[in-house]
Amino acid sequence: MKSALVLIDIQNDFVEKGVFDIQGAADIITIINDIRAKYDQKFSSIFLVTDQRQETHISFKDSPYAKEENLPFDEITLSCKGKFPRYCVKGTKGAGLYYEMMIKGNEINITKGEDKFKEEMSAFNNQMFRDILNSNEIKRVFICGFTTEFSVGLTALDCARKEYETYVIKDACRGLAPASEAAMIKNFERKNVKMITYAEFEKLMANEEDKK
Repeated sequence: MKSALVLIDIQNDFVEKGVFDIQGAADIITIINDIRAKYDQKFSSIFLVTDQRQETHISFKDSPYAKEENLPFDEITLSCKGKFPRYCVKGTKGAGLYYEMMIKGNEINITKGEDKFKEEMSAFNNQMFRDILNSNEIKRVFICGFTTEFSVGLTALDCARKEYETYVIKDACRGLAPASEAAMIKNFERKNVKMITYAEFEKLMANEEDKK
């Protein structure tokens, strides 16, 4: 079965001392790097997805568009309008990849969040992402990164909706807050997204190897 690994928003603004300052965030990099070191050959495609926002993005608290009412907003944009501090602004250090993450050069770079009038947390907002999944005949997707309740979760739900076999690797993700993270995990249960530990992922890989 052809699989993809999707690494989402592993950027400086999510780790300690970044805008969101998620405690323990750097710990997931160790697991992601271990996955890359041991299992890269298991994936037909490896996506490196990053947020690259404009300074006036509508989701920012200080955006001049945060109180705009006359645009045809979708549900997610409405829910995030004026909600966040500035983060992952294109060209800033905060939008850069976390320096400890392993980069091999075989990753497919996918950007999102560039439309200042729209909230684009899911990787499926990028046409190239969708096209590569289709053209490479991917059937199964493993997802890691930040944040469980937003970019990771929304990408996972879109994957499941598109009928990919979808896994979120729990140990390799972090959320912004326990309550919102728990709410997204309940959505996973309803929408056929499987949340597994890294140990369970390794067991899955080992079982497949044994069947060869």
